Amino acid sequence: TAKTCSVGAEIAAQIAEQGLLYLCAPIQRVSGFDTVMPLFKLEDYYMPSENRIYSAVKQTMEFA
Repeated sequence: TAKTCSVGAEIAAQIAEQGLLYLCAPIQRVSGFDTVMPLFKLEDYYMPSENRIYSAVKQTMEFA
């Protein structure tokens, strides 16, 4: 899923609109790149990797 025009983007928007004052850190969205899903060997590069997910979680947890 892409960062824009997706279910994840809508969930992030709803949280930002309704619960922004209760958040301790900015919203992070880890998704595929904002482009058409590639075929064949590039699929693994397009999808969020463990490293990208870990990095986003770490940034959120370290936000101060």
